[in-house]
Amino acid sequence: MASVLTREIFQDVVDRAVRDVIPQISGITLLPGGPPPSGEVYTIHTQFDSAPAVLALCAEGSFLNRMTRYVTRQEQVTPEERADAATELFNVLCGHVVVELYRMTQIKIRFRLPQFSPGLQIPAGHTRLFVATYHSGSQESIQMIQLKRPAPEETGPVGMAERSKWK
Repeated sequence: MASVLTREIFQDVVDRAVRDVIPQISGITLLPGGPPPSGEVYTIHTQFDSAPAVLALCAEGSFLNRMTRYVTRQEQVTPEERADAATELFNVLCGHVVVELYRMTQIKIRFRLPQFSPGLQIPAGHTRLFVATYHSGSQESIQMIQLKRPAPEETGPVGMAERSKWK
């Protein structure tokens, strides 16, 4: 069992969650690689507490529409249904990530309520730590993007404790 959460551990856990969780929920199998999402693109993101990181899923609208049709068992879906389904998919994915991270490191990590927005949304001041691209058999693309939050201005005991868990 690791006692420190490294970027490599985080990336590996996210990769496994993407390849395990997304097919179970969406019925869409993803393979690593391929071009980045293009055209109509949406971002779902969350901030992880106890780690200075943000995780984002950037997906093509066609992927999210197909996933929403699978989940709702409806041929036609509304933009609101797509946003709700995408947010719930990401919420489940992040839940798997924090459970696996705890199992590996014994570090308790929580994440905030995921937010859905149109376009590729990267918050100002955040640094990209990794980007992993996946594609479906229908050539729909998604990306998982890990971002490092800007360092806090104050370095009190809480800030130092948070940084010591993320190397």
